[in-house]
Amino acid sequence: MKTEYRFGEVRALPEGESRQVEFIISSEKRDRHNTILKLDNWELENYNKNGIVGFEHDLPIYDWFITNANPDRIIGKGKAFKEDKYLIGTVDFEPEDINPLAEKVFRKVKHGTLKSTSVGFYETKKGHYGEGDEARGGKNETYYYGGQELLEFSIVSIPSNTDATKRGVTKDIELISLMIQQKMPELSLADVRKLTVGDVLDILEGRKNEAEAQKAAMEVTRRRLAYKTKLLELI
Repeated sequence: MKTEYRFGEVRALPEGESRQVEFIISSEKRDRHNTILKLDNWELENYNKNGIVGFEHDLPIYDWFITNANPDRIIGKGKAFKEDKYLIGTVDFEPEDINPLAEKVFRKVKHGTLKSTSVGFYETKKGHYGEGDEARGGKNETYYYGGQELLEFSIVSIPSNTDATKRGVTKDIELISLMIQQKMPELSLADVRKLTVGDVLDILEGRKNEAEAQKAAMEVTRRRLAYKTKLLELI
């Protein structure tokens, strides 16, 4: 059995005393592995019977020798379900008194230092390559999985699926953009996407006018260009 990995990010953080965090763990967007995982092809029944969540895929299920097994590698209980175009995963982090590693990862997730996940799965049905430039060997070679079973998902450092983001932002971004453009029809969608969270709140609460919003968007663009230039200088 060949295990594959794909990535996602935080969808919703816990409120109050809850230790449950939601993640978008997969979407149908072409990922950095040049593959696409169709939502309808996910097999979740076995996972949901005994869902586990790990850290960096350092889990006993991947050990060939049980002597290396460490129960603290499992940092929480997991569930997975399909919603809209996404595969959603929830994790209930274990408390600090039984797993200090789980507590550390949980706090880093809440802080925003860790926000990415990766699904571990194996292919259950042969897939196919796309057509045209998505054909095997093509410019945009893309493999479509025919079926895949979820084994686990883990909190990881680096995401691969660029379509994944915090659930609340992903779910509401179109509505927020529409609200801003209703208040300021002169702003383009591109201008809206350049605004910071603070700018958005100022607009929605009436503290920022069109000229100030456009200026804020231009400042974000300037900072991004300066950052990209700095990166090029380091390469």
